[in-house]
Amino acid sequence: MVLLLLCAFLGANEACRRVKRQYLIVSAISAGFYYSMLLSVTALFFGGQYSGMGVTAVLVLCGSLLTFKVIKIFVCSFYRKSLFDKAVSC
Repeated sequence: MVLLLLCAFLGANEACRRVKRQYLIVSAISAGFYYSMLLSVTALFFGGQYSGMGVTAVLVLCGSLLTFKVIKIFVCSFYRKSLFDKAVSC
């Protein structure tokens, strides 16, 4: 499970780094592509038995949206001084 979260985070992070704008949309699209790839691999190797894919979807979505939040905190760090302002009001 940690590997799914980490892979979704790193994939969305790389996509956001290359696009450099509209981070939320890029993160969501990256999550969609990653999840569809996981579904196709599941269909290929496990004969279409999709048990447990709901948890996978939640992990992929959380990993990608975590990228959006991390990037938002780093971008807002240039404009705010305290760590509390970065985490809360940005």
